[in-house]
Amino acid sequence: MKPDDGRSARRYERTSGRIPVDYVIDGRPRSDYVVSLSAGGVFVETEDPQPPGTPLRLRFRVPQRSETLDVDGKVAWTNANDDPSDLQTPSGMAIRFDELLGIATLATLIASLS
Repeated sequence: MKPDDGRSARRYERTSGRIPVDYVIDGRPRSDYVVSLSAGGVFVETEDPQPPGTPLRLRFRVPQRSETLDVDGKVAWTNANDDPSDLQTPSGMAIRFDELLGIATLATLIASLS
């Protein structure tokens, strides 16, 4: 993971990379990639983004750590990129975390990656 370039004002430090993530939608397990991670949420690259407000439980491992994290959240917004030549803007969904404990844990872990 590499730190965000800081072009936008954000509440939490953000890192980017590709982290495998598992979650369940309508009883069906899904596996995709987190491409942006902060203590407040993630962006999941997926060809099947869910509507804003959809609750999710994500399971992933922060790079350079052995522990697996389970974090609850909701879809905050989506991006449906239908242009396969646009590699800068992935199709996917932003997930805002619900749990304060998860936010505090991730903030500590992300700070340790810098």
